[in-house]
Amino acid sequence: MDKSESKYNPTLAYEDSAFLELPVTMAVNGYLSSRRKRLIDIAFSVVGVSMVLILTPFVALMIILTSGFPVFYRRERLGLHGRQFKMVKFRTMTNADRTHGQSLRTEANDPRVSKVGWFLRRAYIDELPQFWNVLLGQMSVVGPRPEFPALAVELSQIRKNFPRRLATKPGITGLAQIRYSYSFNNAHAAGRLPYDLEYIKRASLKVDLWIIMQTITKSVKFGGT
Repeated sequence: MDKSESKYNPTLAYEDSAFLELPVTMAVNGYLSSRRKRLIDIAFSVVGVSMVLILTPFVALMIILTSGFPVFYRRERLGLHGRQFKMVKFRTMTNADRTHGQSLRTEANDPRVSKVGWFLRRAYIDELPQFWNVLLGQMSVVGPRPEFPALAVELSQIRKNFPRRLATKPGITGLAQIRYSYSFNNAHAAGRLPYDLEYIKRASLKVDLWIIMQTITKSVKFGGT
């Protein structure tokens, strides 16, 4: 094994799946915890947070005028090795807290999403506050999609090795986010796993920059969901 690789044992228990036929202990690309990746994260997050500071007065005004307060949405997500953190986004739903009994996953043509919210989602503007999570070291610019703790448990029942995504920090964007369609149900969401594990295996500065450029292209084309 390359010296840059390290061993990772997921926090959550799972059984091997014939789907990917991966060993119980998987090798993690050393780039994922490298200083280079962290420096890239800091550089992009400084730019991203600056954009948020500039856009927030305008975005806040649109959100407040169409659906009231709050402007930001915060919710628990799973980070590196299953550690929980509060991810922050611009609020796009009329029901900001998604109270008990409502779906944590956004549905197709979800009536909870406001008109302004649809625009923010299409342009990926709602994701920009996550650069604050990146600056704090809770997320990376590129990585697997941060998942709700409750949904992660359900997804692990569909794909037993789903917790292996926790081998790296979640990202604002990632390989699955640009190559796999948005998931409106758990069965489809579990299909992100091969893309996430492929990224964990092949992550590099070149790959990260390519994913970032692909994401910017989708944003310009209003390709968000």
